[in-house]
Amino acid sequence: MPERGAIARIGFVGLGNMGWPMAHLLDPGYDLTVLDARAGVAEAFAEEHRATAAADLAALAAASPQNDPEPVEPASGAPVAAAAVVL
Repeated sequence: MPERGAIARIGFVGLGNMGWPMAHLLDPGYDLTVLDARAGVAEAFAEEHRATAAADLAALAAASPQNDPEPVEPASGAPVAAAAVVL
């Protein structure tokens, strides 16, 4: 689990040869949303890991707390942020 004060929510773009293993490393303890340009790849990753597949960039951005009208702190008290890696 992330330490108090660490990022708790991550958006990850690109599940190719490098992206899949990198996103896999983020899986334990994070609220992970993934997106890939190839049909079905994000869904396959989400099924194999504890992740949510985003349908498109808009859905990935909508999962970001920066887009919430009133951001909610998680129960852990850790801040929530979104980050993306494009491969």
